[in-house]
Amino acid sequence: MFLLLSDLTHLLETTLPGDKSSVRKLGKHVARFLMVLGLGGFLSATLVRVAPEFGVDEEELDSRLNQESMQALRQTQAETGNLPEFYAHYLFRVLHGDLGASQIFHQPVRQLLAERFPETLESVGLGLALGWTSGLALAMVTVMSRSLFVDLVALLVSILRQSRRL
Repeated sequence: MFLLLSDLTHLLETTLPGDKSSVRKLGKHVARFLMVLGLGGFLSATLVRVAPEFGVDEEELDSRLNQESMQALRQTQAETGNLPEFYAHYLFRVLHGDLGASQIFHQPVRQLLAERFPETLESVGLGLALGWTSGLALAMVTVMSRSLFVDLVALLVSILRQSRRL
């Protein structure tokens, strides 16, 4: 995915406004990027669905449920067992605006996304702003000092920040 993004960045830097072949190349790169992104998402979701404990619901641990309730829970999980059928049905529902219901909150996913979108956008924006600011400050200190020691310390700090997400 990184290679696709670097290819796209390089293409954008070298594209002339009136060059139709460059626009066509850009379209191909964007299409390839979207295909890889979609396929990666599909394969990731498939790996989760075929995991050993995927069909186990936390409600099955409730000792107050009787045998009939347990069977009903297991039946609803078994209905989504066929992968191609599940994905076809899910894609059909998504294209019609139905994102399903949250198994934890028992509310429509669309409603949950709408409620949490402002907070999520604020968190992402703040994280990006802090990351860019601290990265730019670190880069400026490193360049202005022209010291090997400061360069190595900055490299160490950036590596630790990436690995620990401070």
